[in-house]
Amino acid sequence: MKAQSLSSLQPGHSFEILDFGGEAVVIERMRELGLRPGVKLKYIRRAPFGGPFLFQISTTLLALREEELQCLKLKEF
Repeated sequence: MKAQSLSSLQPGHSFEILDFGGEAVVIERMRELGLRPGVKLKYIRRAPFGGPFLFQISTTLLALREEELQCLKLKEF
């Protein structure tokens, strides 16, 4: 995520996945979860005590760790 730091994410904002970067293991996990370029995510909230970030994809809720989220190149819309 380049355009916005993780600490400044606000609930309710929506993003589109542009591309992946980072380690192959993390990219593979993202693909297994159904994430791919063009998928739209809505940020819901972050778990307490520095836990994962909660996103909504269509009707599914998905928790992503900070390390996983940093591998995604996102565009806010």
